[in-house]
Amino acid sequence: MKRALAQLVLVCCVLLTAAAKDAQPMADDPELEKRVTNLSQELRCLVCQNETLADSRADLADDLRRTIREQMRAGKATKRSLPI
Repeated sequence: MKRALAQLVLVCCVLLTAAAKDAQPMADDPELEKRVTNLSQELRCLVCQNETLADSRADLADDLRRTIREQMRAGKATKRSLPI
């Protein structure tokens, strides 16, 4: 039973890795993108907990980086002010 569960987890990890997209900068403003990247390097991905949000290629990490970018554009500059 434990072996089957371990195999299932391994298969899920492989599928998530294969389906993950490359993390690409999305801001037109290089300074904003630098701020997003700096903050993303301090946060952990909820899917791949051993990776930072900046390094993760999971779809959720992409969504969270997009949210950070939008919040920073809206003037929310600190980690405390982000709704994450």
